Amino acid sequence: GPKRDYVELWCARNIKRGDFVAGLATITSKTRGASYYLCGFMHEIAGSAPVMTGLIDNWFLHSQKNGVRYVHLGDFWNHGRPESWKGFSNFKAKFITHYLFHKPPILFRFAY
Repeated sequence: GPKRDYVELWCARNIKRGDFVAGLATITSKTRGASYYLCGFMHEIAGSAPVMTGLIDNWFLHSQKNGVRYVHLGDFWNHGRPESWKGFSNFKAKFITHYLFHKPPILFRFAY
């Protein structure tokens, strides 16, 4: 797995109650100038507050401040993927400036 030095955890807390209401985890390589979104959560008690927007904005600003040129939001929904991905994919799309479509090569296995 990744070294702890590369994993960054970002959380949003309800100041009055003290509860964490959202969070996200990233892996950042300063030598490669890239940061990757691993996973996130948002609890229903966050309500309609734009906490994930704030967390991603904070991640972008932190990355830029630290010389990270590329932030990668992970996979997006496409045909054949679970329908439950659509909502979060639409949310992530609001932050994207360039889409990269990667189709893995076909793998062959030769048996003797």
